[in-house]
Amino acid sequence: AVLRHEFREDLFYRLHVVALEVPALRERLADLPLLVQHFLDGVAQRTAKPRKTLPRELMAAFYEWHWPGNVRELENEIERLCVLAGDAEVIPPELRAPRPAKAPENGAHLAALVQRGLGSDLATAVEALEKELIEAGLRETRGNRSRLAERLGVSRTTLIKKIREYGIAE
Repeated sequence: AVLRHEFREDLFYRLHVVALEVPALRERLADLPLLVQHFLDGVAQRTAKPRKTLPRELMAAFYEWHWPGNVRELENEIERLCVLAGDAEVIPPELRAPRPAKAPENGAHLAALVQRGLGSDLATAVEALEKELIEAGLRETRGNRSRLAERLGVSRTTLIKKIREYGIAE
């Protein structure tokens, strides 16, 4: 962000006292059981209802998912499952959100993007990739800008600016 002039350099160094590297959830799947229990406890406490149980089948599915939304996605999934389970003590496995087991393989698509980017400068190639990501994201989220901004790790305002900048039709 500092290099892109989106964040003041002097402020960055003032705030950058201790740098913490937090690996993505997909890189620390051993933490899943503890996090699941924590979120189940939290839902029970907030709703003043008995704590629900996650069956092994659902837990196994959690290990297969690549968690692009990290811990927040896991928390939201637990909350969603608890709400949909109603008064059931054990969350029914069929409530699991439909999703592929592994991260999608976009190798061919990325190779095509790289090939198109050859012969142009880096900034132009990056812009083409950024535009393609935003267009694909808008399709996947059915135009939900807030959800797409969260997935991309940018503010909604920045996303809207990029949509206008690239002339992306919604």
